[in-house]
Parts: sequence; structure tokens; C-alpha cells
Amino acid sequence: MMLWYQEGLPDPEEWQLLDIQTTRPSKKNKEKGVMVGIDAQVDVVYKAIRYHLLMERNNKVAACEENDALRYPPAADDESAANQSQERRLAADGAVMFDICANMLQLYGRHLSLWVVPGADDASASVTEVAAARRAGYYNGFPCRRQLRTMRGVLSPVDPAKYYMRVYGCPTANTFPHLPGITKDRLVVHHREPLYDGIFLVEVAPGETTGATTAGTLMAMKTVYNCYRTDTQDFIREADTLGKIPSHPNVVRFHGLVVDGDGLVDGILTSYLDGKPLTAVKQATMSERERWRSQINAALDHLHSSGGPDNPRAPVIWGDAKTGNVMITSAGDAVIFDFGGGWTYAGVAKEDENTLEVDELGRAMIMQFLAELPLSGEGAAAAAE
Repeated sequence: MMLWYQEGLPDPEEWQLLDIQTTRPSKKNKEKGVMVGIDAQVDVVYKAIRYHLLMERNNKVAACEENDALRYPPAADDESAANQSQERRLAADGAVMFDICANMLQLYGRHLSLWVVPGADDASASVTEVAAARRAGYYNGFPCRRQLRTMRGVLSPVDPAKYYMRVYGCPTANTFPHLPGITKDRLVVHHREPLYDGIFLVEVAPGETTGATTAGTLMAMKTVYNCYRTDTQDFIREADTLGKIPSHPNVVRFHGLVVDGDGLVDGILTSYLDGKPLTAVKQATMSERERWRSQINAALDHLHSSGGPDNPRAPVIWGDAKTGNVMITSAGDAVIFDFGGGWTYAGVAKEDENTLEVDELGRAMIMQFLAELPLSGEGAAAAAE
């Protein structure tokens, strides 16, 4: 990834741009001649700490620094753009996006003291400030959400507890005291591309042990921050479901909840599945198809079991039974994951989702996918004969 180079930023070699998203001016504003984007979000690493920086259009102030940073050039929405080739339009959009990103980082860079994590850029930070930041996980690579906004004529940091964090962070109360919890300061986040949107590769920090989870154990951290923005009920269902599943080799292992210094839950920890989803498999041998069929059936039978006479339990619903939620690991095994629920099929009413019957529909579709998967190797030759 290229280091961010913009002139004017302090210690430019310390900045690393990870991701940027911008939203164009609304149609209503364009009709008024207001060429200010709705918002921009930038993920950066600054001095080894990952930040998610937000800038929103300010509708309450006629002129302010954040609106200047989000301003689109008039040519960016010229009617003649419709006659340009798709390649030229994409190139023009990309140039505008990076101009806005540059403006935004210039603004944040000029006001470091308003948003940078205590102790990250100031040797004089108090021990209390640094300790609080560590409890919040800021030094471990978790996206530290920050927003600057003009209030009463002065550019100021938004209080995340009242405005920004509540919308985009969504930490939720821990209603699962019986489930294991790991605080952020006991985790190390790997600085690499997320496994999926909002899912990061983490490990238990050196010298730390939590139950059966020992130092160096690789896990996938699914954050409330990105994965459950619109409905934390999906998170609550997934945490509750994972906590009820007895261990099985073909079901993703649940390690615990990620909790912050105040006891709020900010994520879920499951085993890291190194492999690719079943949907990405283009062909397989006959033995591989049979192996995966057997493993997936065993996993679903395990979920739906009522347990034995000595250990009765209620059946567990997968709730998201589809080929995209089956991982084929690097060892060649099928493992099911993602228990957030909500997956429905044609002809299934929403009120009937998350039931054994819908799980069985998903099982049938997965089995059909395997049956139709093109054969490779000896299996293909045998089928041809």
C-alpha cells in the first residue's frame, strides 16, 4: 500500500492509506448549485494505530472547513460526462475521490491534537489517558473512530458517545455474562486487509491466556462496528447461537466476545478459517465432493441434535445455510460459519426464517451445488467413460 504523501501532514512517512469511500452531492443539492459531497470516510494507519476518520457535510453552517474539504469540482458532474467512456468516467471519479481524501487528511493533519489517540503523538500524555486508550484497544489496530465538525464556529472533535460512535460503532450491552470475554488489550490485530468487511485477523497477545485460548491463537474478529450497523439484533442472535453450540470439527469454533473497558461488547471471536468459500470452488474430485457432503451433513446434524439422555439440549438453528457460508479450509475440510440468521429463500416468508425447515432447504441447496460441481482428476475421466 502506498504511503500517504500529502505535503503539510506531520511526519508524512507515518501515514498509510488503507481505504476511502466518498458519497457524491445529493440531487437536491446539485439542483441548488451546492457541490458538496454528503460524506467521506477514510481508513488510515498513523504511527501504528488504525483510525477510521469521518467527515460529513455540515448543513447548519454556510461556510466551514469540512464543507470545503468535501467540495466537488463543477466538472465532476458536467452533463458532458454522460458521453464519456466508462473508463474515462471511472478515472475522473477516482481523481475527485483522491482530491477529497487529500483535502480531508490535510484538515485532520492540521488538527492532530483534536483527535489523535492520547499518548500516540504526545510524550507528555498522562498515564491515565494512555491507560484509558489501551483499554479501548486503540494500540492494537482496532479502528479508532474520529470525526471533526464545526460547532459554534470552531472545528471540534465530535463526542463519539453522543454522536459518531453510537451510529457507526454500535457497541452493545453484554447480555451474555456466561460467555467468555476477551478485552481488547489482550488481543493483537494483524495489520493487513480485512478478511471481509469488518472482519479482522487477530491473535491473543504474547503472555496472555483466556480459558482454552492461548497466546498466538489466530482468530477472526467480527466487529459490531462494521457488520451490524443497521441491526444489532443480528449480532445478539449470532453471539447467543455460537455460545450454545457444542464443539464440532466442521462448525466454526467460538472463542468468546470482544469487550471494552466499560464491559460493552464490540465483537465476536471465532477460529480463523484459512481457505476459500465453497462458492469459489470451481471443480473437485469425486472423493472431495463426498467428503464435503459428509462433513456438512454431520455439522448440520450436530446443530439440530437434541443431545443425548445425559446431556439434553435444544436444537440450534444455523439460520444462514448457504454455500457462501461453507469454508473449504487449506486442509481440505468443510466448515460451516456465520450464524447471524436472516437468510431466506424464494417462497419463504420472513416470519418463517431461522427455523429447522429453512435450514433443511439450505442443506438441500448446498447438496445440489456439490452434486453439480464439475469433476476434476480421475473422477472426470471416470464420468466420461
